[in-house]
Amino acid sequence: MKRRIMVAATGLSAGTLVAMSVVNPRVVSDLIRVERVKAEETETPKDITKMIPDPELRAEIARELKIGADELKAEDLESSDLSQIYLFGDKYSSLEGIEHITELAELRIIQTSIKDISMVSQIKKLSIIQIQESKVTNFDVLSDVYDHHFKNPTNINVDQSVSVEEDVIYLNMNDLTFKLSPYIGENLENEITINEVVVNQVSIKDEKLDTIYYPDTREIVIDDLVNMTKNDNGTYSGQITINLLQKPPFKNQGWGNNGINTTIVQPYIINMPEVDPGVEPDEEISNIEKIKETNIMTDRDSLTIYNQYGKKVGTKNLTEEITDFTTNRVNEVNGVKYYEIGDNEWVEADKVKEFYFNDAYIQTHASSFKELTKLDSNPVTDRVLAKNSDWYSDRHVYLDDKLHYRVSTHEWVRDGHVVQYESVNGVVHATETASLYNSEGVKVTDRALAKGSTFFADKKATIDGKLMYRVATDEWVDADTVIFK
Repeated sequence: MKRRIMVAATGLSAGTLVAMSVVNPRVVSDLIRVERVKAEETETPKDITKMIPDPELRAEIARELKIGADELKAEDLESSDLSQIYLFGDKYSSLEGIEHITELAELRIIQTSIKDISMVSQIKKLSIIQIQESKVTNFDVLSDVYDHHFKNPTNINVDQSVSVEEDVIYLNMNDLTFKLSPYIGENLENEITINEVVVNQVSIKDEKLDTIYYPDTREIVIDDLVNMTKNDNGTYSGQITINLLQKPPFKNQGWGNNGINTTIVQPYIINMPEVDPGVEPDEEISNIEKIKETNIMTDRDSLTIYNQYGKKVGTKNLTEEITDFTTNRVNEVNGVKYYEIGDNEWVEADKVKEFYFNDAYIQTHASSFKELTKLDSNPVTDRVLAKNSDWYSDRHVYLDDKLHYRVSTHEWVRDGHVVQYESVNGVVHATETASLYNSEGVKVTDRALAKGSTFFADKKATIDGKLMYRVATDEWVDADTVIFK
């Protein structure tokens, strides 16, 4: 958060300016009657596309507010009296950001692709929720907020049965453990009864379930994946179906707390390269090295997965929420570099970018609008950053060997187009006639700070290797020529 000092002044500004000409500087000293009015807290403008990643949800909110989707702003969510949201259809994939609608009291999601409803706990005025024919299997959040949000049992309306097919996962043949918590949550008050586990059309139920299900840890451990299908690329695939009954600790409209019959269908792929165990892999074919832990990311919808020998074994579908990976092993096969992102799951290095976390506030230079860049180094063609605008960045990358800061999910601005700053709250007192500079380090030629004058400062930054304080929109003074208090 930045602190902006609002100043009312008779004349130009707080303090005394020196008006500079090419020949003789003229001291302007008759302009000072300064009143400090208020210190106003401001925030860097919030990016609505980061707050609400699902474009369909943004469009629906905009329709309810009777504005265009491209007109929706973060402040609209807090200032509107929007109290009801109905989402119908599988085009809706995420509720992320809906918690910012401060007046929302009624939420209905029907036949959607939404799986995660955890954010409803942050909707303070929510009193009615309906989830019908959707893909939600984790109801922990409804149990957590039941006491203060949903005291009337008719305010929760959830299907008595739900069936969902999950995305393909990659399994390790040496550890066939299925943790139920990613599917149904971790609330131990939610009573779970496993009715049947079907492994590639082979049913396991009744007393046989005792040999594979561990209720204390809510884990299903499969000894052998029978009847798997061998694929042309050398992998094996199959499907595990888990039929269970959930009894979460809340009452539901129509059926009380008789429970939710839940069916989870989990397709899987196992990489089992057929290699003669008596033959060592050729070093030119597989050359795995351990590296320091490295963060990598992509903006692609999917990544091709290879085994350690550079053989394609499948595809990993990605979402806006799943773009980052951590790796500590690198491989080279026939001149192609790979990073490991999972157990014997490798991706081509040129399909991802190494990134670094940071916590930075940046201001664009005032000379022009600043171009945004995609992760593949191509420009964003439909928008730019405004002059002198402030942005928060949580990470940086090197694109074409140039440092770029992230300012949106997959949008980056070049380091040379911004200045990184820290917020301050104080005044600078000029100890000499102090030259002014813009954020690019270019000297202002027509004015300076008069010796003995005092100005409010709200930012400090290193510009051309020198510490400077900001005293006007794009005017900075060298710290060596002032005293900051």
